[in-house]
Amino acid sequence: MKIINIILLLIGLLSTPSLAQDHVFGDYGFDDRNIEVPAEFLDKEEVTLFLKRKIDIVADEKSVVQYYLHHEKILVNSDEAIEKNNRIYIQAGQTDKFVYNKNRVILPSGDVIELIKDDIHEEVDPESGNKYEYYAIKGLEKGAIIEKLYLLKESPEFKGRMMNFQFSAPIIEVDFELYYPSHLILDYKSYNGLSEAISIDSTAFGKKMLKVTDQNISAANRSEKMANPAKHIKGFRYKLFENTANGNRNFYNYAEFVDGFHPNLAIELKKKEKKALKKFMKPLNLSGDDNTKTLDIEHFIKSNIVYNINYRENGNLVDLINSKQSNLYLLLRLYRSMLLEAGIKSEIVLSCDRFKKIFDKEFETTNHLDEAIIYVPSIDQYIDPTALIYRTPLFGYEYGNNFGLKIKEVEFGGSIMAAAELIEIKLPGMDVTSDTMRIFIDFSEEVDNPKVRSNIHFGGYAAANIQPIVDLVPPDQYDEIIRDIAKNYAADVELDNIETKNGGLENIGKGKFELIIDFHASDLIQIAGDKILFKLGQVIGKQSEIYQTEKRQYPVEIQYPHHYDREIKIRLPEGYKISNPEMLEMYFETKIDGKMEALFDCKYAQDANVLTITNEEYYQAINYPIEKYEDYRAVINAAADFNKIVLILEK
Repeated sequence: MKIINIILLLIGLLSTPSLAQDHVFGDYGFDDRNIEVPAEFLDKEEVTLFLKRKIDIVADEKSVVQYYLHHEKILVNSDEAIEKNNRIYIQAGQTDKFVYNKNRVILPSGDVIELIKDDIHEEVDPESGNKYEYYAIKGLEKGAIIEKLYLLKESPEFKGRMMNFQFSAPIIEVDFELYYPSHLILDYKSYNGLSEAISIDSTAFGKKMLKVTDQNISAANRSEKMANPAKHIKGFRYKLFENTANGNRNFYNYAEFVDGFHPNLAIELKKKEKKALKKFMKPLNLSGDDNTKTLDIEHFIKSNIVYNINYRENGNLVDLINSKQSNLYLLLRLYRSMLLEAGIKSEIVLSCDRFKKIFDKEFETTNHLDEAIIYVPSIDQYIDPTALIYRTPLFGYEYGNNFGLKIKEVEFGGSIMAAAELIEIKLPGMDVTSDTMRIFIDFSEEVDNPKVRSNIHFGGYAAANIQPIVDLVPPDQYDEIIRDIAKNYAADVELDNIETKNGGLENIGKGKFELIIDFHASDLIQIAGDKILFKLGQVIGKQSEIYQTEKRQYPVEIQYPHHYDREIKIRLPEGYKISNPEMLEMYFETKIDGKMEALFDCKYAQDANVLTITNEEYYQAINYPIEKYEDYRAVINAAADFNKIVLILEK
């Protein structure tokens, strides 16, 4: 895969008069200022007194390097903050980059403890086997201040680096400075209310500088349910745009990226590759429409080839087919080639995890092109090549509701060319992830021990969480997992019978997962004189809810659209009636710009001795503005409130 060669780019930066290999942080040291904590932060468990990040790009005729200085002071005000901060980790791979690494603790008494090499310890992650080094801070107490100061010498980052300035603790002072040679021009942007950068054309060091300062930045509430803090935290992004010394400009643009990416992906198969591919595809019966063929190809590849992000042994498709494993690059070639054999065109779409990064369509750069999915135009659906548990139309929901860069092939002068196209990656609608529940509760034989049969169909993403399990775990473990899932819809009572249908990876995308459970509900009954109290709400399973006392910080953003269709029929005992049926009338909605986007609608009707409850619940939109938060919360909490319904049966 040929992308911009960073070494060649850096050589291009050296087309300038001689620059010295000196950085601007030579005499930088600890900060002894007394910083007053504003009233709004006095009750916080932890406060960052200041956060300083400074970068100096230094070049001469032979090399170009970056000096990165990180300096922060943290005030700890609680046992939890002490527990969180009693170690200062040294990032893996950073040890050799340190010019210096200084850390100290200032106790409330005024005593100062400087950490030394003897304070460095090592631990091994038992799962990954990775080693970590850290400074152990002893004697930390409430009111203490931890000061961290280190300087790294590393390779420059020009591709669109994102610097975040909002974390789990509030920050009183933010200071960012970027020094760079005067012959460079940068693009830059502040996000989510961070102060705009000041550009200084000439500093005392003979360089340009970008400077961002801000104050009293509130903590980011990363525990808010159904939110996407990564999209809303304050940050600053910059990238190299032009080198005036040699006339090169518009670095890291999409067109140049695609010109490097596409030729190696679309390279014509060699004879050996064609032969191996034909043999590999022989078991496939590619009949039916494009949707069926796409689904069959995806399932066949995922059943026979293991995705291994670190695998580097394959040189071509022959090696891939023989080794039965592949990294992403050759895997994309395999999908493309097999789809073409079936007469189906496909296009690669590059994007990122929306819960980790911002894909800003207004800021053209390439450092957020982390992940690849495959778009099939003829069926308007995506394939997620690396996700074992998904089949089209399902793909990683973290890539949807986001922007992406599509590599679109066009014919020009008899040749196939590639063009870059920004698109919006839309997730499957709520008709795909649609669950139905049919429950029959029979009191006719035993008033205090009714029989219950629940027939639940899970669709889309909800099904993908369950369907693959049978293929991934031993049978006894599978039975235990299914029993645990079933008990969620039976208030954890002992079950008489469990049946499942459409399990297994081969059924993802083809059929809904069906769960049938039978049980007696004596545990949901309480007798009070001549009345029967029945905990009806528990038969639909535990439901999500949002109860927060603090003011909502972020808009609502859910993982994917979802629809629920529930019907509950209750055969009442002879001579009994429901004395509180009004509990079953529930209606909550959320409209955005006049369009219904979320709904919880529950009603009932009675025919003779059978009471029928119908409930529709759905979340059609993925994003709900913060001014609609209370409406949305009422909808999602309605199902949790239904959980609490107790019907009263009386003669």
